[in-house]
Amino acid sequence: MTTEQSNNENTLTGVIVHVVDYTSGDPVGNAEVTAKKKSGTDLTKTVKRTNVDGMAVFFPLDPVEYNYEITIDGYDTVSGTFLVYAGVMTQVTVRLRKS
Repeated sequence: MTTEQSNNENTLTGVIVHVVDYTSGDPVGNAEVTAKKKSGTDLTKTVKRTNVDGMAVFFPLDPVEYNYEITIDGYDTVSGTFLVYAGVMTQVTVRLRKS
């Protein structure tokens, strides 16, 4: 692997979380998205808010498995896992049900 490839992988490694309403499919803005490595010694949480398009970008991330939780008033809290691969911007769509 060349240095250029290595740097390219570091710049592309992360996740785009797209949060939408379960019924309508409309984007859910201002949802709190928390991501944390599933295991290891560095279990730092990263918290972001979705934009008006329902998107939150976590970048850069280490290429490992992460737990996530999404919360916003008026919707049920959703949690799960996603896997980040080196050199890839993983895309995850999460559908929230109104509470």
